[in-house]
Amino acid sequence: MAVLLIAFGQRLGTDKFRHNWGRVQWVVALGLLPLLLLLFGRAPVIAPLVNLVAVPLFSLVLLPIVLVASLLGLLPGLGLELPLVLTAEVLERGFGVLEAVSGWDWMAAVVSRRPIWVWVSAFAGVLLLLAPRGLPGAWLGSLFLLPLALIRPPAPSEGTAEFTLFDVGQGLVAVVRTRRHVLVYDTGPRFSSGFNTGTAVILPYLYHQGVWHIDTLLVAGHHGSATSTGSAFLATVAPHFVLYAAGAGYANRFGLPNPAVRKWVAAQGTAQLDTASAGAISFRLGPAGIAGPWSFRREHRRLWSHRVESISSRKGARD
Repeated sequence: MAVLLIAFGQRLGTDKFRHNWGRVQWVVALGLLPLLLLLFGRAPVIAPLVNLVAVPLFSLVLLPIVLVASLLGLLPGLGLELPLVLTAEVLERGFGVLEAVSGWDWMAAVVSRRPIWVWVSAFAGVLLLLAPRGLPGAWLGSLFLLPLALIRPPAPSEGTAEFTLFDVGQGLVAVVRTRRHVLVYDTGPRFSSGFNTGTAVILPYLYHQGVWHIDTLLVAGHHGSATSTGSAFLATVAPHFVLYAAGAGYANRFGLPNPAVRKWVAAQGTAQLDTASAGAISFRLGPAGIAGPWSFRREHRRLWSHRVESISSRKGARD
């Protein structure tokens, strides 16, 4: 509403309805563009065209039919079921079209992370472009939007690798980035509902990092069961950290990692971290050694965030 008031202040009385209706969609799309990109990392480009048809169809046609038919339906013997049935059919088909359109990833503008000054510039540019006519320098709004399209997050420095283990419940996803290479290790779980961590977790993360191409994709199953990690292996490798990719509570019905594994790791004096309590876990490997770990839940803690007990501190997990 604020965007519409800014754009149409002192203008609405003289223009034709069709011109105004098309302009409303343009104003809403432009006004919400930086906010959507900031909060979600993407914005649907096709939304103005969809709204141009869907909003008048629903508000000027379907809604009045439903209201009138519902009121007249209180009177006996009129037989007004047919308009409601036809309306329900149109609604069902309309929602089907909207659902299909929402799945067109190629029709969405996607951006990676940006410095704070880029977002300040973008919001200032939108305000200038939507300002009342006659404001000097309003055309500069287009220039203020350019950093949003041109600035890219920096890649890891030469000789440095960034490692991230993701929180995907009972599954595994890890990404290793160097200056010129991106490796994705496994793609996590996929469910019968159609939800999968590839499109819900991996791709948004890569886009956020400014990565548009995967050089190596390795799909393999391994977890912290009693057969995958033994004391001899741990003594040979002598790790500084052991990371567990496991679900929390009901999502971890097998009680992984196995208590024997945790006991072997503890005997080595190795730090244990798990995605169930820490969220995504990141390290930076460089010439100076290992930096980290960084826990997403610790670094982005909120009052409403759910607190999960660390796997390494739990008692009574099943073998």
